[in-house]
Amino acid sequence: MSKITNYNEVSKSYDSTREAADAHILKSMMENFTGKTVKEMDIIDIGCGTGNYADYFLQFEPRSLTLIDASEGMLSKAKAKLPPGLPKTRLSFKQVVLPDMPYEDNHFDAAMINLVLHHLEKNPDGKSFPVVSKTLKEVYRILKPGGVLTIISVTPEQLGANWFSHLVPENTQRWHKRLPSHKQLKACLEEAGFSLKSAFTTLMASYHPDHANPEGPLSESWRNSISFWGTCTESEIQEMIQNVTRMKSEGTLQEFYETHEKIDTLGALEMLAARKDIVENTDAMSKIENYDEVSKSYDSTRGATDAYIVKGMMENFTGKTVKDMDMIDIGCGTGNYADYFLQFEPRSLTLMDGSEGMLAKAKAKLPSDHPKTRLSFKQVVLPDMPYEDNLFDAAMINLVLHHLERNPDGNSFPEVFKTLKEVYRILKPGAVLTITTATPNQLSGYWLTHVMPENTQRWHKRLLSHKQLKTCLEEAGFSLKSAFTALIPSHFPGYDNPESILSEDWRKNSSFFGTCTEAEIEEAIRNVTRMKKEGTLQEFYETHNKKDTFGVVEILAARKEIN
Repeated sequence: MSKITNYNEVSKSYDSTREAADAHILKSMMENFTGKTVKEMDIIDIGCGTGNYADYFLQFEPRSLTLIDASEGMLSKAKAKLPPGLPKTRLSFKQVVLPDMPYEDNHFDAAMINLVLHHLEKNPDGKSFPVVSKTLKEVYRILKPGGVLTIISVTPEQLGANWFSHLVPENTQRWHKRLPSHKQLKACLEEAGFSLKSAFTTLMASYHPDHANPEGPLSESWRNSISFWGTCTESEIQEMIQNVTRMKSEGTLQEFYETHEKIDTLGALEMLAARKDIVENTDAMSKIENYDEVSKSYDSTRGATDAYIVKGMMENFTGKTVKDMDMIDIGCGTGNYADYFLQFEPRSLTLMDGSEGMLAKAKAKLPSDHPKTRLSFKQVVLPDMPYEDNLFDAAMINLVLHHLERNPDGNSFPEVFKTLKEVYRILKPGAVLTITTATPNQLSGYWLTHVMPENTQRWHKRLLSHKQLKTCLEEAGFSLKSAFTALIPSHFPGYDNPESILSEDWRKNSSFFGTCTEAEIEEAIRNVTRMKKEGTLQEFYETHNKKDTFGVVEILAARKEIN
């Protein structure tokens, strides 16, 4: 399959440096968008390698699991890893060179393609990806209606964010031609017939545990585990080794790593979920806003942002199902997240918010006499947390942190830190906190912020960067386990509509406008109205919309470790 690497040879040491990157997220995507559990699925792993992903999914007993790869060595490793004769899952293996897909139409419920696409093109030019397109069309054909394809890939921007790509710049240029951008991959998926449902970038290199080792490139086995090195010339490898050895000797190697490592901004990998849609045969916590007022129309434009990802993180890092958890929703708003989790019947679900209006909406939305879940509501202004120590299995804080600071300066976040310390205290050992938030980079990638630059500067002082939030979590006692950037604004319908700002109801439901002066809003409305009349509004949107690079929100999972 690969035009880059001899995977029969690489298979011998592959598992020593590679893991199934964030497989729990793939599972969450598959289950959420098919509406089935893994146990009810026929799954195909395309470019399966040594079977790391298949090994993860096998614990959930899919109905069948098919592994295909072009490398005989990789398949042999996979066969040796996975137990034969399983009572619940039919296992099969086949050596296949993509884009061939020797299976009948409408056969599988879910397919995954993990770190494979960059191997496919024979003559990559960075502009068209004919073999990728053919492969995706074949996957579409073999999936059932309602079936889901998940993809893990790397974009050119993410390659440049990997520190080691700056060691061999000539090779990095070759790789830029091999890697589809987010927009190119989205276009290929849509041309194949898919509907893109979800897209994230991971901010941690969990697929390669030794990623952050600046001396890694000196090891041949380290290089063999990353396809990037397979297109280097021998002279480029030798020159790189000389340069790394020199920097190590001079004591500048760590500085080189820290200067060029940007994955906490641009991400290490992209994870997508696309669906073969079924065709119907028919013809006062906040210092920013008055949330008692906002609660009246809040649900008309806001949903539970990628709640299935939050659920997957909680279950993966606690080792429990939601049904076995005592949960708390901190800054619950009108209860959208709680409403999502209630279907999985947690043992208890506690909702707290600073706004009486928001809590009243949440109480009206959720059943007061749920047969399986103990529900409770409390009006609380953070960082207060009136609960005993070691009480909850999981906590979530969704789009709340930017409301906490009384005098935001962008440098320190004392209220956020106090809140996280309190959350740490009330969580049980082994429990997980998930956070959905936005960073300054993500705000700047939002086209609308360029209409109102003065307010954007205020917000940059309210929002923690990834590094700042990671530091606050660690100082509170947490261990950061996972971090993703969402590339699709599922939390806020109308995000991509340049005319949304003209609607007062729409503005009411975005915290961004809560810090604007009336004069700033009137000027923004005049400018957007003028661009609309001149026919330049769409061009303005496309020029300033950078969500495909920086994302729209960040979702993190942090754990209170068991001592």
